[in-house]
Amino acid sequence: MQWLVEASEGIDSKQYSIDFIKLTDSLNRSRNSAKNQFAKIKYDSKNAIKNEQKYKKNMWIALGLTILITLSAILLFYYMRKRAGERLKGSVNETETRIAKKSMMNWRMMFIRL
Repeated sequence: MQWLVEASEGIDSKQYSIDFIKLTDSLNRSRNSAKNQFAKIKYDSKNAIKNEQKYKKNMWIALGLTILITLSAILLFYYMRKRAGERLKGSVNETETRIAKKSMMNWRMMFIRL
């Protein structure tokens, strides 16, 4: 095309120049479009990988928090149950001691009266 522009004269030269410019612009647009598509695919794939890594990281954090909360709840339940059992044993022991003191006093009173 460029050879036709250089070899021709007058109106033909102008027409060939216009055609040459149109073809050159069209080729440049096609090349840029292909480059942009490739760049978009590359960007999207990198972005998808980053999103997947963030998702995995968030899942591990959520799993860790769930395990931590569950273990804390189990330990709290165990502690409260143990504490309630100790209170019950203490109150039973206190009641038995009080009853034992009363019965000892009653036995002493019986022996003292005799």
